[in-house]
Amino acid sequence: MSNGHPLDSVRMSCPCRIEGGGKLKMLWIKSYVATDRDPKTGKFCRRTGMDRPTAVGSLHMFWWWAVDWAPDGNISEIEAEDIADAMHFKGDPSDLVSALFYAGYIEETEEGRGIVNWMEIGGKLIQNREKDAARKADKREEEKKAKASSPPVQKKSDGSPTDIQQKSGAEIEKEIEIKKDIKDKDIPPDQEKEPNQDQDQNPKPEQSDNSSAAPDSQTGKTPKKGSKKKEKRVYEEDSTFLKMANYLKEKIDGFAEAEGVLHLTKRSNMQTWADDFRLLVEVDGQEDKNLIRDVMDWLPKSVFWRKNVLSGSKFREKFGTLVLEMRSDKAKGGKGSGGAGGKSGKTPIPIVQSDTNPNSGPSDEEFEALMRAAEANQAAKAGER
Repeated sequence: MSNGHPLDSVRMSCPCRIEGGGKLKMLWIKSYVATDRDPKTGKFCRRTGMDRPTAVGSLHMFWWWAVDWAPDGNISEIEAEDIADAMHFKGDPSDLVSALFYAGYIEETEEGRGIVNWMEIGGKLIQNREKDAARKADKREEEKKAKASSPPVQKKSDGSPTDIQQKSGAEIEKEIEIKKDIKDKDIPPDQEKEPNQDQDQNPKPEQSDNSSAAPDSQTGKTPKKGSKKKEKRVYEEDSTFLKMANYLKEKIDGFAEAEGVLHLTKRSNMQTWADDFRLLVEVDGQEDKNLIRDVMDWLPKSVFWRKNVLSGSKFREKFGTLVLEMRSDKAKGGKGSGGAGGKSGKTPIPIVQSDTNPNSGPSDEEFEALMRAAEANQAAKAGER
């Protein structure tokens, strides 16, 4: 092969060989496509009497043979007869070796007789084979160590191996490292505890429902997180809070009908209204029933607020503002924030009679009697509809 000018090259395969396990493996060396036209090949043909196709084939057989028997390209210890056998040469072996020297396919070096440009032709293949052999040797060594450190194969009572797949020592060690890494990332060092340590010292309290939870100080609603949904309260007909709700509803219906917006309160839930009055008294601390009654009586007189307070929840929300507006209105002469308006023509039903002490509130008997009167009036109104 010529080194004097660039030549395209292709891979030429050695005969297939059988590796361990019956696997076929193909080996390759570099072959230049201009080998048949190379002047070196012409010289070789003239010395040996071969035609060019025969010469090209013989040279490749020589290189293939060297892959196995002279992998470093050194043929100093190889006899001429062996080279002639490799190339299937029928003439004098010494003439063949002489022709290889003459054409420039073999040469004398400091290390001895060698194949010219062997590293370009088959040397890289040899290097790859050596690396592959070293890799396989390392793998066998690892498997040997893993097998030595792995637990023995479990056997059944009859002495036969179980179906449990055994893991190698390397696989076991890798799993341990992964688990340890996960543990180190997920659990801070100062929080690591022995199993059940925290549970033994601080038993987890059993989950309870809302009946034992304290209501929120602002809304009166029980927190839902971590507890079961609380059942709604049911207010009976004789409940004070339901009677207060009905009384406010009567007031609102009066001016709502006059204003033509009765449909806004038609489907009101009186149980919800009653709960709003309970929260107003128990949570907000508005225990002055006289004051609550006065605000409900004043509400229809306020042109502005009678349009904006149409429910028990809104009454509770704006109660403080309503008290201030009511007192300001009375201080101006009781004209009522822009005029009375919206009167239903029905006689107002006070919750309690006025008392000389405004903070004393009505007696229970008085409050109950007035609430019954409010119910009767509401029932009569429902019958008219």
